[in-house]
Amino acid sequence: MGQAGGVPLGINQGLCYKGAVSAPGTVANSFIVPAFAGLGTGKFDGATNPYQCFVMRKGTGTGLAPQGEKQPVTAFNSVTGQITTTAFTVAVAVGDEILLIHPDLSASLLTSGLDAVYFDALNGVAGTTYPQGTAQFPVNNLADVMTIATARNLRVIRVRGPLVLTQDTPGYTFIGESPSGAIVESVTIGAFDVSSCRFHDLVVTINATPGAFPGFACRNCVVNGNFIVAGMTVYNSIVNAVHTGSIVAIYNSVVNGIVGDPLSGGGTTISLYGCKGYCNVLNLTVATDVITVFGDDITLELSASCVTDTVNIYGAARVIDHSAGTVVNDYSNANKVEGLFYKGVVTAIGANQFTIPTLAGLGASKFADLTNPYYAFVLRDAGGAGAKPQGEQRAITTYTNATGVFVTTPFTAAVAIGDEILIMHPSLAKANNITTLGEPSEQMFETWQDEVGINAARWVVTNPATGVPWDRGVTGAYLRAWSVPNLNEVTRLRGVQRWAAGPGVWGTNTIYRRLIVEFSMRLTNVANIDNAETLFGLSIGAASTRNAAATTYLIGWVLLADALNSLTKNGATAANETENVIAGAPVLTNWHKYRMEIYAGHVLFILDEVQVADHTVAGAAALPNGVFYPQFYLDTEAGGTATPEIGPIDIHTERIAR
Repeated sequence: MGQAGGVPLGINQGLCYKGAVSAPGTVANSFIVPAFAGLGTGKFDGATNPYQCFVMRKGTGTGLAPQGEKQPVTAFNSVTGQITTTAFTVAVAVGDEILLIHPDLSASLLTSGLDAVYFDALNGVAGTTYPQGTAQFPVNNLADVMTIATARNLRVIRVRGPLVLTQDTPGYTFIGESPSGAIVESVTIGAFDVSSCRFHDLVVTINATPGAFPGFACRNCVVNGNFIVAGMTVYNSIVNAVHTGSIVAIYNSVVNGIVGDPLSGGGTTISLYGCKGYCNVLNLTVATDVITVFGDDITLELSASCVTDTVNIYGAARVIDHSAGTVVNDYSNANKVEGLFYKGVVTAIGANQFTIPTLAGLGASKFADLTNPYYAFVLRDAGGAGAKPQGEQRAITTYTNATGVFVTTPFTAAVAIGDEILIMHPSLAKANNITTLGEPSEQMFETWQDEVGINAARWVVTNPATGVPWDRGVTGAYLRAWSVPNLNEVTRLRGVQRWAAGPGVWGTNTIYRRLIVEFSMRLTNVANIDNAETLFGLSIGAASTRNAAATTYLIGWVLLADALNSLTKNGATAANETENVIAGAPVLTNWHKYRMEIYAGHVLFILDEVQVADHTVAGAAALPNGVFYPQFYLDTEAGGTATPEIGPIDIHTERIAR
């Protein structure tokens, strides 16, 4: 196992190297370990996935910092053995014993109790010197928790007993560690920054309006509080009170109360999806606040103190309305409201238009609102074969009151005489496009929040030969992964995990019923992208491109004449492809949300929450079945650079038919 200059530890040579510091380095945050000399330039300081430098023992034997801390290696001089890192809390000194740990092995330390900082209000003690903050030696105050987390590059805090936040903690995850498994451990949020925080298995009490709002989440929690919050998402929890003025989405939870807040500035939305229970609604007094409920056996009782606001109800929900002026739009299963939808049969057709005489005379501009139009949903194909466009819906762009002529955005196939159509209210149409009215079954959700870089356990990158390699970073409010290939270069971001997709075989005899792939993306210099090779979506081959000879099975978004297209492919030739131009010429240099829903007989393509294509082709171009890699591949032409910026990625399966 020996190697010149180092002592590899572990089963495989190269996983870990040990040495002692002999002298300070020549630049800040550097030191010299002669044992590491001669191991090779670039050995430890990869730009995207460097080794981690762990201080195993303080040379003085005192156990003081930086013992127990680790930082990524930023530079390595193979000639002298000089290591440069990001800053430790205390500088590394002569005699300190160092481990250089392979990034994969460093990640595996998550299973050995070094995955988090441990807080215990009763049994913890103050201190920041390793092993303080580990599972065996928890600390008892937040200041030490944050010091340790910063020093050891940790973002998870495991909580026993009550923890009161006394400082900003953006981006951290707090997890309750109750020995009994009951939700009894607690975190109290005051007026501090908890943006992008996650709270799991905790009693979360909000006793002041948090100091920064962007998106914190609670899962398997009991949520208490009497203050306005914005950007909170709650899953599988008990929520005792939510205040209007908040921007809140609650999934699959029990909600006991919604309270109107006089400090609300209006224009905010509280959304409940798949929620249960008996919810008291009090003091609604700000007219532009909206409460929307997609119920799963929930009852809302509006008290007489409710005088304004709007409440929209869908699904298995009912309203007991004692209000004195609150607008209740009851679209629930039990109470269909006139105007929610209209049904008719097509008697004449034209280019992207059809006529339903029985729906004439309902009022000019009744269905073709320029900002929030009704949708035409093809309920039944006149031929009785379920052929396209049955099951599709499109926005209505023009309605002629005198004749009942409707013009829509294009369907994947033309509406025919005799087709049965539902004209649906926009709120119902949007609900019809929601993937699930409960919490999504998340299996892989990439947010690019790891400051170390792109996670090699999830993604394999192919960097351009001379351009900017893949990295993660920030553009405004977007966390994203990005790369910049120069002219005639390629760049690839491929998922490590593969995902089953069987639109041609899934059915009642299969467990998987649907695969959802969704991501945000922005492109620059679209004119420089090689349309023939570029692909964003799924491929069976790890090295597939849009048109490589070995490319036989693809599902994704592609370009044709620099315009966005949808693509499915089940063979090596053009005859095996189905490709559709996306209507409306979306501007690809803007951020868009790209979504694919794959289920029996269909591959839906949805752009910015609007369905733009439905692939159902059989025969030579039948829908592809297989196990696919997530694939983001871009090839440039001779014109110059192009940049793919990939935002959050959500991939998950569903196991029940909808």
